[in-house]
Amino acid sequence: MSGGMVRLVVLAALCWWAPQSLAYTYCHVGLRSNFAWDSNHVYFVQADHSLTVPALETGQCLQRKKDDRYDGALLRVPAGLLNLQDEKARLLDATTL
Repeated sequence: MSGGMVRLVVLAALCWWAPQSLAYTYCHVGLRSNFAWDSNHVYFVQADHSLTVPALETGQCLQRKKDDRYDGALLRVPAGLLNLQDEKARLLDATTL
């Protein structure tokens, strides 16, 4: 085999092999909790974007707010319940929930 023919075979093999080797693995991990709790209550956002407060002893729903779209993270802060969304943040009064 001449040098030009070897180069052509190697080039053809690389052209065939290169697209096969472009695969990659992508992993994206994040944690954004839609739960918040204090000593007396658990607050969480359901799949329909409602804010729910169940009774810890019985599991009965004490409050379910559907008046606005609740999503994102919930954090218990001294001033109340902080709802962090992608486009806004709001502070909820935890004593009225």
